[in-house]
Amino acid sequence: MRDVQFNHLTRFIGACIDPPNICIVTEYCPRGSLQRGSSYGSIITAHGKYQLFAKTGYFKGNLVAIKHVSKKRIELTRQVLFELKHMRDVQFNHLTRFIGACIDPPNICIVTEYCPRGSLQDILENESINLDWMFRYSLINDIVKGMAFLHNSYIGSHGSLKSSNCVVDSRFVLKITDYGLASFRSSNDNEDSYALYASLLPWDQSLYRSF
Repeated sequence: MRDVQFNHLTRFIGACIDPPNICIVTEYCPRGSLQRGSSYGSIITAHGKYQLFAKTGYFKGNLVAIKHVSKKRIELTRQVLFELKHMRDVQFNHLTRFIGACIDPPNICIVTEYCPRGSLQDILENESINLDWMFRYSLINDIVKGMAFLHNSYIGSHGSLKSSNCVVDSRFVLKITDYGLASFRSSNDNEDSYALYASLLPWDQSLYRSF
């Protein structure tokens, strides 16, 4: 699979063989499939402007979020195994569920639950969403609950909490993502990948509304 490289075949990235999360990870094509109703990793605002908020793939028929890690290699040390165990043990309504990880270079990545409403950053910039005070209070309350649980877990802290790391599911429940797995992080993770993607899209400062 790794040796097969062709423009009209999706690129094989890696596989997870850790049961029950055995999966295959391949290149993501943002336009979806030829089948109607296929899911994209972006949304369109009321005025037709794209907002890109996650790289996605499929695991057991479900859409998942994929975060690529900019490290050349990760050794399966005792510390890394502990971090992976802690991630699997953390289960809470306001934290995205950890699904698995690929440590096969150069396709090192973390696979987590996908939240189709995008990030808090996306919602702040989406003029079609009415941010009344009840909705704002609900989002703030979700963040507080998620962080309180995280601080009392084995993981202990987040380390990079920001609006692009707060994602919203289909029921408008906010969940905190991009936590834990310190061994997978690098100095480049301090850069906001959302800002990079946003710079590639049509931008209108008037769309941004304060929270």
